[in-house]
Amino acid sequence: MIRYNKELVNKINKVVRNYNAKISRLQKINPSLALPDKVSARSIRNISDSRKELNRTLAKLQRFSKRGAEDTIVLPSGDFISNYELGELKRESARLQRNLTRRINELADLTPKVAGVKQDYTYAEMGDMRLNNMIAKRDTLKRMSKGISAGGDLKNFIKLIETTRNKQNYQISIFRNNYIDKMLTNQAYSIGYDSNKINDIKAKLNKLSDKDFLRFFDEEKVVQMVRDKYIDSTKLSGETYFSYEDEMREIFDELYDNMDDYLKDYSSYNA
Repeated sequence: MIRYNKELVNKINKVVRNYNAKISRLQKINPSLALPDKVSARSIRNISDSRKELNRTLAKLQRFSKRGAEDTIVLPSGDFISNYELGELKRESARLQRNLTRRINELADLTPKVAGVKQDYTYAEMGDMRLNNMIAKRDTLKRMSKGISAGGDLKNFIKLIETTRNKQNYQISIFRNNYIDKMLTNQAYSIGYDSNKINDIKAKLNKLSDKDFLRFFDEEKVVQMVRDKYIDSTKLSGETYFSYEDEMREIFDELYDNMDDYLKDYSSYNA
C-alpha cells in the first residue's frame, strides 16, 4: 500500500507534466516522429502496487525527458529505434535477469521433499527441468541483450522480454489463489472428494504467508502434484480418468492426513 502524501503527489504530477510536455513539443516539431503515449498521474497511480514499482515507473518517465532520448539510431540489423527505447529494453532485460537469478538461487540449493521425506539431491543436482528452463531463459536474455548492438533480432528480443515479464508479473498471491481455488478445489469437486477434508486443507494453506506458500510449493512434491494433475486433467478420457481419480484421492488424503506435520516449520503457519 502506497501512502500518497502531498510531497509524493507533487512529484508524480511534476514528472508526468514534464514527460507529456516533451511529447507535445516533439509532435509539433515532427508529427511523423514515433513517440510513446502520454500518461496521466492517475494512470501512474493505478498501475503501481508498491513504492518500488512507482519509483521505477517515474524513473522511466524521467529518462525520456532527458535531452536526446528521442534521437533515432539504426541498429546493425537495419531496425530503427530511439535511444530511449533501446535503453529501456536493455534495462528491463537486466531487471528480468536479476529476478530470474534470484529465483534460480532460491531453487538450486533447495532439497525437495516427497510426502515430508527429504530427498537425496537438491534441485540443481537432480537437473530439475523448471530450474533449467529459468537458467536457459536468463542466459538467452543476456545473450540477446548483448547481441542487439551486433545485429541481433530486435523483434524476438522484445517478444522474449514481454513473455518473461508477463510470467514474472503473475504474482505469488495470484498463483496462490489459483492453486487453492482452482487446482485444489475444482479437482476435489470433480472427483467428489470429502468437502470437509478439502476445506481443512485449504484453511491450513491459507494460514501461510505468500512467501511461505511459495517455499512450501517449491519444497513439497506432493503439493506440486496437485498442479501437475490439474494440467493433465484436460487430456483425460475413459480409463485414464479412473486412474486419475484414484491418484487424486491418494494425493488429497496425503495432504489431509499430514498437513500439520508438513507445515510445522513455517513461521506464518504457527503464528
